[in-house]
Amino acid sequence: PPGSFSTALAAPQEEVLEVDQWLAVGFCAVGSGFLVFLFFLMQYMIYVIIFCFCVGGASCIAQFGAICLNHQFPPLRNKSTNLPVVGILAHADIIAGIPAAILVTCWVILRNTSYGWPFQDIIGAGFLCWLQRTLRLPNIKIATLLLSAMFFFDIFWVFISP
Repeated sequence: PPGSFSTALAAPQEEVLEVDQWLAVGFCAVGSGFLVFLFFLMQYMIYVIIFCFCVGGASCIAQFGAICLNHQFPPLRNKSTNLPVVGILAHADIIAGIPAAILVTCWVILRNTSYGWPFQDIIGAGFLCWLQRTLRLPNIKIATLLLSAMFFFDIFWVFISP
């Protein structure tokens, strides 16, 4: 229904990617290629991966926070600020970006301790929610193909690969 929280969380149509059978199979193929790439270059790529995880996680969490703020406080939708390097940002984006940046900073500082896992889980959950919001599975055939391919992908790379 219009005006509901679920409607506010729904992605705009131009942000939705409909998954077909080739994308489902290609996802596993590209994932396998990337794992082979990481096998040989992990010592060099680890910092790139950490950086991408931090930027992507902060972005996902800040965007969800901004959506929630815009839904709860509609006047924030119309207010924006022009930042010199970034450009025009809504106040909700700035407000939501602060806890997202704190969360990511806490993970970077605590990632090698026993206290880092909750921050990593929250960032990972933000990624997964954004992925669910963005991808659309048109039918059960495509969903079955994707899940079956990912099942065998996981079994191969966890138990069979050297």
